[in-house]
Amino acid sequence: MFFTELLGLFNPLSILVIFLCTIVGIIFGAIPGLSGGLGVSLLLPLTFGMDDALSFTMLIAVWVGGISGGFIPATLIGILGAAVFPIW
Repeated sequence: MFFTELLGLFNPLSILVIFLCTIVGIIFGAIPGLSGGLGVSLLLPLTFGMDDALSFTMLIAVWVGGISGGFIPATLIGILGAAVFPIW
């Protein structure tokens, strides 16, 4: 069961959704005051009519893009772009 869901992530629609939502998340994260969490909350109503796996893929891609996009203003101008940075 796990492997069938994992293989579902490699279809062209899922890869396109991951790519586009990551770009949207990076834009949200790069603007000071916006974050990945805000992007997820704004895109949440779009997921109500979608497939479960595709909607989770979309929301996770926006969140990861938002956290990664927060590094852009932090690096360029020294201000926080995201409210929370992950601890690695």
